[in-house]
Amino acid sequence: MPRIFAKVNTVIWGDPDFRALPPAAQHLYFTLWTSPDLSFCGVHDWRPARMTGLSQGFATEHIQLVADCLAARYFVVLDEETEEALVRSWARWDETVKQPRLAISYVHAYASVASPNIRAVLVHETNKMRSLWPELACWNDQRVLEMLAHPAISAKSLPTPEDPFGDGFGDGFALGLPQTRPKVWGSVSVPPTTTTTTTTNPSVVKGGVGGEGPKPTRKRAGQLPDDWKPNEVHLGYAAENDLDIDAEAEQFIDHHRAKGSTMKDWDAAFRTWLRNAVKWRKDNPGRQAPRPARPTSVHDLEEPPNGLSPTEYAQWELEARQRAAARRGA
Repeated sequence: MPRIFAKVNTVIWGDPDFRALPPAAQHLYFTLWTSPDLSFCGVHDWRPARMTGLSQGFATEHIQLVADCLAARYFVVLDEETEEALVRSWARWDETVKQPRLAISYVHAYASVASPNIRAVLVHETNKMRSLWPELACWNDQRVLEMLAHPAISAKSLPTPEDPFGDGFGDGFALGLPQTRPKVWGSVSVPPTTTTTTTTNPSVVKGGVGGEGPKPTRKRAGQLPDDWKPNEVHLGYAAENDLDIDAEAEQFIDHHRAKGSTMKDWDAAFRTWLRNAVKWRKDNPGRQAPRPARPTSVHDLEEPPNGLSPTEYAQWELEARQRAAARRGA
């Protein structure tokens, strides 16, 4: 049965972190909190373009901008790949787990979440509720216990977008652009003007929305390029953590091409993949897949040409390892 009401605890206005949010970020937070589409574990479909119809004057750029602010301050956890958003503390304040039947609805909602990061954050938040309310009957239910045995991670250990309002939102927080009639966005009124110029989306500048300066273009998501390769940052991280960069890259490519995934930043996605590989290995020490033996030095593979730049050397190392892997498989 879908949710038909939302519980909002008024103590939220005593939270200094919430009071420090820009008005539009608070608005988006309550939009998610009170949405009839929010699941019993606090997860909502994350499709900003579909949310523009909920408030007049709210554009996709506005929603994405303030969502980045909420994510940077850990109010929400976003996964653009799976198109999901978690309102991190919703379940705790809604007190869903205090009702045994709803606690099972909570577990079922968790099971339907696709994002590995959001699932792990949910387990972490559920363990916090268990510490807060150890007397609840739901902790004796096998289905809840099985959920709690899954990997857990704090939202504050995940990478987040840069906070677009980290330096405050200044005087230009409203649109500050020609309007044909009064309009409110972010709880800041924009007075009408006599011009009939079509409203332009706000540009993002330091200090807030609007003001001088060109509007930065938001990178569109696309499929993995055919010529994508790990870069020198990936190579360095893999070497530090004893990861087989060739095997990880091959699995990464096969996984996302099989799914038809689209990403805005494939290099960032592979960094996350490598971090997850390290975490999985720590969480599953008895289930590590055997890795092929690796030379102690790249010079055991081939001798690099002289005069290579750091970038050229990283590319040479990757190709040398690929040639060595091909020889081993021959």
